[in-house]
Amino acid sequence: MDVDWLKRYKKWQRSNKNKETTISLQFRTLRSAYNKAIEAKATSDKFYPFKEFNINKFNTKTKKRAISKEEIMMIITTKTINATFIRQLARDVFKFSYLCAGIPFVDIANLTMDNITDGKLSYTRQKHMEILT
Repeated sequence: MDVDWLKRYKKWQRSNKNKETTISLQFRTLRSAYNKAIEAKATSDKFYPFKEFNINKFNTKTKKRAISKEEIMMIITTKTINATFIRQLARDVFKFSYLCAGIPFVDIANLTMDNITDGKLSYTRQKHMEILT
């Protein structure tokens, strides 16, 4: 791997219509792997291509996608249109999640009365990892 290879790789990434953030992540991962190879004495820093090839030049700014607090409050305070049980439940779960600092749905689903002590909600986060094969 050398600077020319990195340039070709960048060109290939762009030809596949990858976004700048994806390309940046790929190059940071590659640089990290190369650094680990140097630490493991599998290669030398004498051949380190990232001295010449600057990976910080990628434009990784993304457009803001979050909605404002005012928009959240409109969702919370506006009456549900055609309020079926399921629509109202969905809104109530959203409100609860938002007001509990973004508690994930899986954690809401696992709550019991035992999670309330002295008027305070306490829970252990369940992170679900799916292994793809």
